[in-house]
Amino acid sequence: MAWCKRGFCAADIAELMGLKEPSVRFHMQGARRKLGANNIQQAIGTATDHRLI
Repeated sequence: MAWCKRGFCAADIAELMGLKEPSVRFHMQGARRKLGANNIQQAIGTATDHRLI
């Protein structure tokens, strides 16, 4: 989520972490759901507001 906040897309994060892009998307969606957000941008805002990232 912190890398998304800095402008990295799922493909960039996957390459940096040595993962497949679908895995990154899967975990980002899990974080989004847990934060109660409707989309990733809202999840990033919520995580920032709660000082999680």
